Amino acid sequence: MHSVLRSYWNGSLGRFNRFPVWLPGNRMSVGDIGVLAPDDWYKATDLTRLGVAAEHDAPGAASDYDHSDGATLSFVTAASVGEAAHAGWLPSGHVGLRLEFRRGGSFVLKAKAVRVSRLADLAGVEAQVLALYRRGKWRREWVLVTEVAAGGPVIVVVAKESGAHAVVNLGADAVVGEFDLGRVRGSLDIGAESGLGARFTTRERSAVLWRGMYVSDGLISSVRLKQRGETEPAARWGRRPPHELDSPALYLTEPTELSEILTAPGEATTD
Repeated sequence: MHSVLRSYWNGSLGRFNRFPVWLPGNRMSVGDIGVLAPDDWYKATDLTRLGVAAEHDAPGAASDYDHSDGATLSFVTAASVGEAAHAGWLPSGHVGLRLEFRRGGSFVLKAKAVRVSRLADLAGVEAQVLALYRRGKWRREWVLVTEVAAGGPVIVVVAKESGAHAVVNLGADAVVGEFDLGRVRGSLDIGAESGLGARFTTRERSAVLWRGMYVSDGLISSVRLKQRGETEPAARWGRRPPHELDSPALYLTEPTELSEILTAPGEATTD
């Protein structure tokens, strides 16, 4: 499962410059504080409970997320020629969206009306978090959620192996050849599947992607927050960009290996 998660994680970063919510369907809100384990996200507390004052920016405009990495999409019905395998699962008159994956770790992510919410005044939040850290009230393995993209309906399907496939039930009112999650009235159930590593569908609003920060306390560099996201190259080596020496230490860094994300900062990693 770790290889599936690694591929999905890296694929989401490459396409959206955001981390995927794992496991899909997990509740995640701006200001949450938790721990990333190899197979899940565990909330420990939040900014409010720790007494950190934080304002939220107004959510951004709604947009649709649509990405198919290494997957072919087509429409099927229970009566489709050569689709006898779907009979008995896909009800008569319903339209299905068939997903066929060319390699393990490839994925489909579709989300309707996604809005991004984020913390405002990260510099102010950083000052309060670092004060907690110096008093021993903030654990080094904690990750602060600074941004969440949420929408719905949502479809997330990740292939475990090459040749994986599945069918999503779009319902009786769907039209073959036309796909709009906003108009789908079907159950979004997944069936006729094989070789999947993870799957999640919901008609409800759900967190899809996120960004987070953690306290970095290196041997040479000063204590600061590091944000997982898009990047200044110097940040990889614990240095601030030269033109931002006097700015808050909120420049971004991008781990290249999942082990860097799933290990608490400062801990050794193992293959």
